[in-house]
Amino acid sequence: MAERKQDREESQGRKEPRRDRHVQFAEVVFSALYGEASGEHLITPESTYSRGSTTGMYGEEGCTRALQDLADGGDVIDLRPLAEHPQLVSWVMRAPMASGQIEGLDIDRLPDEIRQSTGDMATGSALPQVEGAFRFLGLAAASRIFEPEDGAGPFDYVSAAYRAAW
Repeated sequence: MAERKQDREESQGRKEPRRDRHVQFAEVVFSALYGEASGEHLITPESTYSRGSTTGMYGEEGCTRALQDLADGGDVIDLRPLAEHPQLVSWVMRAPMASGQIEGLDIDRLPDEIRQSTGDMATGSALPQVEGAFRFLGLAAASRIFEPEDGAGPFDYVSAAYRAAW
């Protein structure tokens, strides 16, 4: 308890807040509209934080932090130059999701049971029922909208290298 208090007192004099954990990113994406950085956590056996992502890294500080935490071999996808492109929304809706792996061509498909469940929630045949954008996503997942016949679709998980090539 005394150690935590001492750490807090020491960190109050610092300009940057102290981070207790260090999460590396397999992939960093800069959003087209706001320039927000988000990072997909690198999957490592020793990390308890490896499954997931970090979002909301805004401004120069957010960009700097995201790039500092990028793992060796990780990819950066900068969508800022595409902000005014007319097909940006279409590309985003078809892009596969990051898996936290850096290398590989494996596609981790969304299971059929989950597709069925989301379809049931979207159509109202199961509780809880979803509405609005969640309903649209549920119907899209269930009916495989935007999914190519070969390659990964928007509900499939792929490596950072696969997404960068996509």
